[in-house]
Amino acid sequence: HGCSLSLLLFCSFTLGFLEKECITTFLSSQQCCPQCRSDVSMEKTSLTTNHALKSLAERVKEIERIKKESGTDSQVIVHCFLCFQQVCSEVKIAKTKEKSQKLMSQISSQFQEMHEFLRKREAEIKNELKLKENEEVEKMNKSANTIETVLSSNKKIEEKMKSALEITNSERFLKMCTEGDSVLKAKSSIQKKAQKLPVINSCLSMGVYESHLQFFVWKEMLKVIKPKPEQLSLSCKSPDGIVSDDGRSFRSACQQCKTQPPAALSKDQFTTGQHYWEVDVGLKNSWKLGLQNHFMSCNGGRYTISKNNVEKNATFTGNIKKLGIYLNCFTKELSFYDADNMKLIETITYQLPDPVAAYFHIQNTEDQFPLTVCWY
Repeated sequence: HGCSLSLLLFCSFTLGFLEKECITTFLSSQQCCPQCRSDVSMEKTSLTTNHALKSLAERVKEIERIKKESGTDSQVIVHCFLCFQQVCSEVKIAKTKEKSQKLMSQISSQFQEMHEFLRKREAEIKNELKLKENEEVEKMNKSANTIETVLSSNKKIEEKMKSALEITNSERFLKMCTEGDSVLKAKSSIQKKAQKLPVINSCLSMGVYESHLQFFVWKEMLKVIKPKPEQLSLSCKSPDGIVSDDGRSFRSACQQCKTQPPAALSKDQFTTGQHYWEVDVGLKNSWKLGLQNHFMSCNGGRYTISKNNVEKNATFTGNIKKLGIYLNCFTKELSFYDADNMKLIETITYQLPDPVAAYFHIQNTEDQFPLTVCWY
């Protein structure tokens, strides 16, 4: 019956989420999980209330009460079914909100890491600028003090020479004249010093940080970014394909292959998790990238999305120089991005046996440009 079926579903659901009192009682006698039998220590166990399950259990008890009072299942079948649907909906809503909150915290945490890096780097660059400023100011002050000393000495000599012209006593004038040689020598020495005085021009410079600060700091920030794109290493079993020594690049070995155009797979294989990698296609205008039977292709500047041999035009205008590929093993989704501006091109689902590997295919063997995995 409908009611019996829904109660059975309730029971099936609660098998995975036992009540707190039942678990505590069970653990007091046997320190293992009542369902999977794994060892559990009471000292390290923290039991939390599942409110959605609590609501569901209360509804089951209410249905049992109605059945006992009515004496028949027929009167509660509809109520039971609707109740079950409502509880399932509540559980889904609760799970969605929980996941949203978790993602919100994750986003805040990742932005916080970037903010901390940027604030720290800003302080370091400003401190570097302040040190350079102090060095330049010290040089200028030293030069200014030297100039002031020379000017002061020159002023004293000029005053002596001026006072000599005002002497009316012939004896004193002759004495001053005999001392004039030393005065003239001193003046000549001061003039030579003045000629050697360095002219300090302000050469305060921060190099690239004056004009390209944002770009350089962005590149530096790659050190703290995690996870980074996958550093895929490629493997090709076809004699018509060549993989570079570092495993990053893949190109055709011949301009006119007698067999099928060469393909390569990543040595890295994926079963779980979320993964992202970028491929520099450069000037190459003929390629397929993604997973086997699920890929984006370029053929002479025409972009298409293929899934199980069904092809459709990609909603994209422009030329791709670098393709980003995002693989979500949980949702079985494959997304393609223009990696130069991080614009989403298309998302498709896939049904392939695990594990899966990145797929690289060269369609036009006359095109000798390589496909290169971006390593950051």
